Amino acid sequence: MSSFDLSTLQHAELLALRVRLDALMAATAPRLPIIIGDRVCFTWSDSTFYGTVEGFADDHQHRPSAWLRLAGHSWVHREPLANLRRVCGECSGCRSLAHRPECLQ
Repeated sequence: MSSFDLSTLQHAELLALRVRLDALMAATAPRLPIIIGDRVCFTWSDSTFYGTVEGFADDHQHRPSAWLRLAGHSWVHREPLANLRRVCGECSGCRSLAHRPECLQ
């Protein structure tokens, strides 16, 4: 059996391996429940909206939903939990999922 020596890889090869590993971890990581205070986003039509979870309630179709304070708006919006994605929220226009909370790009 031959050994694998990471020191022989070029920088670009290491970066490519890291990207593949991150994608694998993201695909297999358990999805944590959304809680009050989480920053989330959802897509409606062709637009993506960002907000902070302020509470929970069922919507008029009895689906579990969250009350969101939408970024840039003074009102709250109720959105089904199934439509929400957790984001780190550190950047303007953040699209990072919760499995990469260290992301600042």
